[in-house]
Amino acid sequence: MPELIDINKNDSSVESLIKESSGKATPAFWFSSKRIKHNYNRFTKGLPGVKVFYPLKVNANRDIIKL
Repeated sequence: MPELIDINKNDSSVESLIKESSGKATPAFWFSSKRIKHNYNRFTKGLPGVKVFYPLKVNANRDIIKL
């Protein structure tokens, strides 16, 4: 499974992201927890009264699911 790096945890400059990912397992998956939450909220507000489910086959990583 790829190493997860949340670009919102620390300074999100490209240099700092490269430095943080150095020496970690590859491949690495860089993601934005803020963007995931924003998109989810926008999606659910557009579908009032609809219960939203997340298919684990898309991305079963627990750190993403916890968001």
